[in-house]
Amino acid sequence: MQWYADLKKNKTGIWWGIYDIEENQFYGAAGFNNLDKKHRKAEIVFWLLKEHWAKGIMKQLMPKLFEYGFISLDLNRIEGYVVSENLKCKKTLKKVNFSYEGTMRECEIKNGKKINLDLYSILKNE
Repeated sequence: MQWYADLKKNKTGIWWGIYDIEENQFYGAAGFNNLDKKHRKAEIVFWLLKEHWAKGIMKQLMPKLFEYGFISLDLNRIEGYVVSENLKCKKTLKKVNFSYEGTMRECEIKNGKKINLDLYSILKNE
C-alpha cells in the first residue's frame, strides 16, 4: 500500500479500485503510472482478478480512464506496455483504439525469464 501512497504523494501516478457497484464486489484496479507532466504523458495500468477476465469490464472502463487522463490530467499521450504473449490484453487495447508502436525485446525479467514488452499508445486527438 505504501507504493500507491507514494505515487499519489509524489504525483507520479494514481490508481483506483474496480468494483461492481450493485454488489460492492472487488474486481481489480486501474490507473496511471509514470505520470510526466512536462511531456504530458503517462502509462495506463490495469489488472483484473482472473474470474472477471473476458467480461468486457476493461472496454467499459477505458473511456473513463481516457477522460480522466486527457481532461483532468491534461495528458496528450497515454501509453500501455503489454507482455508480448498476453494476447487478450493486446486485443483489449486495440478495441479501444490504441496503436501498436513496437516491441522492446528482452527488456524485463519476470520469474527469472527474459520477456518482451509491446508498446501501445493513444493520443488525445485520437
